[in-house]
Amino acid sequence: LDIVSEHEIPIVLQIADPDNQYTMPLHYVEKLVQAYPVIKGLNLAEMDLEHYSTFGGELKYKLKPETAHLIDAIKLAAKYGRFTSIQIQKLRWPHVLADEVQKPLLDTMRDYHDYVFPQFECIEPFFLVRQSDLLGLWLSDVVDHFGMEPQSWFWEGAGFQKPGRFGPLYESTVDVPPQFYRPLILINAMTGGTVFSFEPYWDLWNEVNGHIGRDVIYPTLLEIIRNRLIPSKEDVLAKTKVAYQMNYCKTLGEFHRNIDDIEPLAGKG
Repeated sequence: LDIVSEHEIPIVLQIADPDNQYTMPLHYVEKLVQAYPVIKGLNLAEMDLEHYSTFGGELKYKLKPETAHLIDAIKLAAKYGRFTSIQIQKLRWPHVLADEVQKPLLDTMRDYHDYVFPQFECIEPFFLVRQSDLLGLWLSDVVDHFGMEPQSWFWEGAGFQKPGRFGPLYESTVDVPPQFYRPLILINAMTGGTVFSFEPYWDLWNEVNGHIGRDVIYPTLLEIIRNRLIPSKEDVLAKTKVAYQMNYCKTLGEFHRNIDDIEPLAGKG
């Protein structure tokens, strides 16, 4: 942090990921935010928000630690004028929208709507349901910004070996065609998404694959900005013909009634 501060390089500080034992204590995060103005936001990635509780007391005592920490991280970041960037996989965004135990998180996102940047990861199945969940959060004014994390893991996870050929999964994504990123970026932009994260890092910084960032990712982002390709919320609403209202869920069984409606792989679609 001293090095990036010396050169005034803005950064987003990652404070949580799937290995929850490495989640950073917020009292320490607050000291870092106070000491380093170059920290423009906090990042919490791939947290497990799937959780149900039979505890009979107040709702705040039912929260999973990841949810409670995320709520307080959003409040902390906003206190200092910083945003919170959240990328989530699997079917966890539907859980946030529907589950009783996630309602305090949803309420916090609504309260700090200008400081919360939810994103869906382009990995594994459930691409469309994750995308439409965040589109719904934005169109219903829960948040002011949403987006996507394009990533070459999507290429690997889909079984692509090269254009037109499928096969066993590779252990690395370094063979991804650079242009693979372009449609993902444009899909986010055309639906009103203004937030982008990219993974893995070697598609931007690595000496082997960094050409992808230089040749495709950065030019496509610049094209979107210069040509004003991101539509307004009003434009997107005008083309949105159907909305699905999630049922409020207290159990996993109730949650899967939603999934039966909206997801063709995990449910009936």
